Amino acid sequence: MKIMLDLSKHCIETAVRKQYHKTLSRYFKTPDHRTQLQAELEVLIHAMENFDFSHLRRTYPELEGHGSHEVILETDDRNYPVIRLNGERILN
Repeated sequence: MKIMLDLSKHCIETAVRKQYHKTLSRYFKTPDHRTQLQAELEVLIHAMENFDFSHLRRTYPELEGHGSHEVILETDDRNYPVIRLNGERILN
């Protein structure tokens, strides 16, 4: 699963929270896609609860926001959320 994050106006933490709220809204509006949306919500919740956003912003200035970098939240083979920044997997 891949979730594109928009960091053009916000940092990584705010982008994840905004994506969570957007996905939650879609979950209640579109019952046909609830299984996929529920899986996305679980990944976003796990990221919000476990990522050290301060460390991420400090280590990767691109995650501070206001840029045009490609940031993707995806799951690894253990279904654990990871971040790809411009195609490169980064550590939390």
